[in-house]
Amino acid sequence: MDYDRWQLRIYSAYGWDAEYAPMQLKNGKESALGFDITYTGDIGKIKAAQFQLHVVHYKNHQDELGDWAFPNMFSSENDVQFRVIIPLASL
Repeated sequence: MDYDRWQLRIYSAYGWDAEYAPMQLKNGKESALGFDITYTGDIGKIKAAQFQLHVVHYKNHQDELGDWAFPNMFSSENDVQFRVIIPLASL
């Protein structure tokens, strides 16, 4: 089966009303926006190989309070990955 396919995924998330009782912090917010661009195709004997660019921008809206004001939230960050996926069945 020969194939050649492109895919685009766009996603987002938003969280609000986080609280941290020991420090009396309220109204914690976080958000993320990301996308994946994926190419799937046959490369010689390797069938359905995937090449994927994965990008996420995460924002902790309380950064001015310090990294660990809300211990269950990450610091704001950008994440970029390039993934190569080769199905074991094609080897």
